Amino acid sequence: MTRFVRLAFSTSLLLGAALSSCFDAQPVPPCRVVATQDFTRSPPYLALLTSTSASAACTAEQKLTSMRIGVQDFAAPGSDEASLVLRPGRLVDMVRGSVFTADTDPRNNCQAAFEGRPNPRCETCGPAGTNPCRVVEEPVARVDPNDRDEKKLNALAPFTPEPKAGVCLAPPLVAEQDFEAVSIATVDAGTVMLPSLRVRYEFTDVKVFMTAEVPGTAFTAKLSQTEGDCVATYELVAFHPAVACTSDIDCDPNVDLDAGRTRGSGIDPDFDPACDTGIGFCVPRVDVTKPGLPKK
Repeated sequence: MTRFVRLAFSTSLLLGAALSSCFDAQPVPPCRVVATQDFTRSPPYLALLTSTSASAACTAEQKLTSMRIGVQDFAAPGSDEASLVLRPGRLVDMVRGSVFTADTDPRNNCQAAFEGRPNPRCETCGPAGTNPCRVVEEPVARVDPNDRDEKKLNALAPFTPEPKAGVCLAPPLVAEQDFEAVSIATVDAGTVMLPSLRVRYEFTDVKVFMTAEVPGTAFTAKLSQTEGDCVATYELVAFHPAVACTSDIDCDPNVDLDAGRTRGSGIDPDFDPACDTGIGFCVPRVDVTKPGLPKK
């Protein structure tokens, strides 16, 4: 009898230990983001920007409503300390030539057709000069002579290893370039002078959401933009991935084989995405910053 009680007691201890191990608190997942690396292989995040201030020198083009942002986290080999990297798309566009342009190539212009001269170099010109491509300007890349390897395009700062209350934090991050002045010869034997320009993007109060609903796929920040004399500030909400669109169908996360759509947008279905035709990108119809993802 004593042996039976002892055996039963031992069995209950083993069972209790097994059950306890099953229900032990699971470790908190580390702070992570979706690694986008660049703007060609994997889609960046899309930041929606709400202006909070802008100096009088800011042009309409400089007043931003959205921007793609490359995002990545990493830890150096053998180190537990993580870093967060943000790569602002407008700054990348300046370096790559998508912001500044000049008419440097006569082959795609239509001046000859408009001036009545034969054999216009632009094959798409209409016989009555109806084609609007009278002048087509080419991209002009900008260079920071002190940063030719473009390291300063990346805003880098330490990243908290674990979330607190579902939020991962980073100190201010800065991406910047000091573009040198450049003189560009144009097709009319003239020149376009682009003056030197200091550009700086600073992200502060960065909060990456790390929850079951938003596992590193959205973040918020305050953004300060400096482009020469233009200084502007924004409230920023970013999410992954940035998907270009012309209609809501482009934003549908689901496959529809009957409609010939073999892949979805890649956006989290819980974000309830729709096409914002004003900016040409899919945007969430929910508030990705709040628990439960309530409708906006």
